Amino acid sequence: MIKTIYKPLFGFAIKNNFYANGYYKSSSGPKISEDFHILLSKSTQNIFKQFGLIFREKVNGFDLFAESLETTLGTFSTAKKIEKETKLAFFLQLQNQSLLSYSDVAFDQMSVGKAYYFNNLGVNTDSRDALRLGTNTEINSVDDLVKITTSNYNYQHLGLANNAAAKVISIDSPDFVVAKSATQNNGKTDLVFDLSPLPPGRYKLEIFGAIKEEFYFAGNHPQIFAIIEIFFEGTQPNYQILEPDFSLSFPRPNHVLNFQRRKTFWRYILNMNNIILTNPILEISDGTISFIKVSQTAKQAIFTSNTALDSMEDPLLRGSPAVFERVILKDGIKEIIANLPLPDASIIIQENNQFYTEISINI
Repeated sequence: MIKTIYKPLFGFAIKNNFYANGYYKSSSGPKISEDFHILLSKSTQNIFKQFGLIFREKVNGFDLFAESLETTLGTFSTAKKIEKETKLAFFLQLQNQSLLSYSDVAFDQMSVGKAYYFNNLGVNTDSRDALRLGTNTEINSVDDLVKITTSNYNYQHLGLANNAAAKVISIDSPDFVVAKSATQNNGKTDLVFDLSPLPPGRYKLEIFGAIKEEFYFAGNHPQIFAIIEIFFEGTQPNYQILEPDFSLSFPRPNHVLNFQRRKTFWRYILNMNNIILTNPILEISDGTISFIKVSQTAKQAIFTSNTALDSMEDPLLRGSPAVFERVILKDGIKEIIANLPLPDASIIIQENNQFYTEISINI
């Protein structure tokens, strides 16, 4: 007798080594991610209904399950034959703006119409339980960024062109549209496209057959941090979701985005309003970090760490067994404050291509 059961199709997880547990704020223990809201494209929702797929969000990502049949003992196949051309699109909408500060991401690019783009078409030897979706094992501030556009897409061509000569063409499907209008002026052409008939996906603009730019059309989700597309064909064997006979080989693929903590210099601004120190000094109790006094006036001294430090939930929790080290303020050899507060990792300042977190101390 053939029985129906829901089996994992694939998983997706977000990791971030800023957090002590590697996934989320240690103090909260949420049921779903507090950093991102995971959105589904309309076409992906329709595919879920068509093929009996169930989406289950979890604290650091999601799992997708497929209605499956146990065809022989211990062997499962999807109950409905998912077409090999199927593509699923997921959008990560940022919920925690502080992540842009303490994670090594392109925070300044998010405000100029760009987002990260990831898919499962990578060529590498990652194990099935930790498949990267980006160019590198860890996300960085340079790679995998793509321009995002809405259905009203405009482009100024430095030359003369007509509607028929300008096309927006899908990179992953046969879909395309021609320009809605082409206005010529002073040797240039302002092109306007209506992308609303198209599904979300990667596209390229071609004028007279030459590629002018590539971008991602996100439908009605223009304000997104990242796009994740999962393809059912064209993948390497370690990324393959279904076997040719629609069976589910084990282990199932699990895709991972690895966020890395940002390195910043610590800056202390000491305001001596009530207590004047003649030789203010900052030290770390275990001596692992040195502070340079970059300036001093009669009532203010500014210190900067001599090296960039990893942003972490508990940056001074050190050793085994772990203990909290301290930032100490001295006047010469005399201890003034035994345990200074730390700079806020959620607020960063960029100066000369370096990042700083700072705090003002009033004494």
